[in-house]
Amino acid sequence: ARQKLLAITSQYGEFDIDELNSWVNNLDADIAETLRFVDDKIELDIEEIETEGDDEFEDEIGPITQVGDLWELGRHRLLCGDNTADKDKLINHEIHLLFTDPPYGINIVSGSGHVDGGGKLGFVGGDGIAKARKYKKVINDDRDFDPRYLLDWSDKIILFGANHYAHQLPKSSHWLVWMKKPDGAERKNTFSDAELMWTNVDGKTVDVYRYLWFGLVREGKRDMELAERVHPTQKPVGLLSSIILDYTVSNEYVADPFLGSGSTLLACEITNRICYGMELDPHYCDVVVNRYMDWCIKNEREYIIKLNGEVWQ
Repeated sequence: ARQKLLAITSQYGEFDIDELNSWVNNLDADIAETLRFVDDKIELDIEEIETEGDDEFEDEIGPITQVGDLWELGRHRLLCGDNTADKDKLINHEIHLLFTDPPYGINIVSGSGHVDGGGKLGFVGGDGIAKARKYKKVINDDRDFDPRYLLDWSDKIILFGANHYAHQLPKSSHWLVWMKKPDGAERKNTFSDAELMWTNVDGKTVDVYRYLWFGLVREGKRDMELAERVHPTQKPVGLLSSIILDYTVSNEYVADPFLGSGSTLLACEITNRICYGMELDPHYCDVVVNRYMDWCIKNEREYIIKLNGEVWQ
C-alpha cells in the first residue's frame, strides 16, 4: 500500500537533487526564480528544454483516498470532504486555533487549458526561461472566496491571503506578515515579496515572520520542507511551526480546513499539537498521508495510520 501511495504522489512530488550538474538541465519554476537572483554571480550553460508531453498525466493511476474517507495519522485526523458541509464528520473536540490558507480565486495553476479538475495538470510560474513545475489544479481556486462560514470554527483564527478577501472579514488591527524574499533579490518576477495573514486575535501590532522561501533559496531541512514542492501554494513547515508555537500551547487542537500539502499537520506533529484537517481533493489527501509517513520514517518516529477506523498498511 505504501509503494502504491508513493507511486501516486511521486508524479507531482519529491526527488533527490544533490549536485548542480545533475539538475541544471531539468529546471522548474523554482530554479528559474533562483537564477534570477544569482545570475550575476554564476554562469550556467543551460540546454534548450523539450516540453512536449509535459502536461500528460497517467489517469489510470487513481488515488487511494476516496471522498468521505477519514484518515487518522497518529493523533491527527484528515477528512477528504467539503468543509462547508462535512465539518461535523471531522471535529470531535474543541478547536483552539483555525489556521489555514484557502483558495481565494487567483487560479494559481494555469497554462495549457487542461486544468479543469479532471486529473490534468497545469503550470505555476515560468516565463519561458525554464520549464515550470507541474501541479494538479487546486479545486475552487477559480472563484471568489467568502471566508465568513469559517468564523465559527474557533475563537482564534489566522487566515493566509486575507488581503484578497478582507472586505468580507471583521476589522482587525492585528495582522501577521510572512517575509519570504532574500535581501537584495530583484523585483523582476511575478511572485510576492511577502504574504499577509488576518487574525481575530486581540492586539494592535503587525508581527513579521521571516522565513526564506524564494525559488531554491529556502530555509529548512529537506525531510521537513521537501526537495521540491508537492502543492502550488505549499507553505513551509518551519514558518507554520513558529506561528503555531506563538498562538497555541502543547496538546492543543489546530484545524486546517484546506490542508493541501499537509504542512500544517507536520507543523503540529513537530510542535506537539494535534491537527484536524480537511482536503477536498483525494490526490492531495494521498500526498498528506505519504508526507506524514515519510517524515516519521526519516525521523525514526513510530506511527499508526488508520483509514476509516481500520489500521492501514
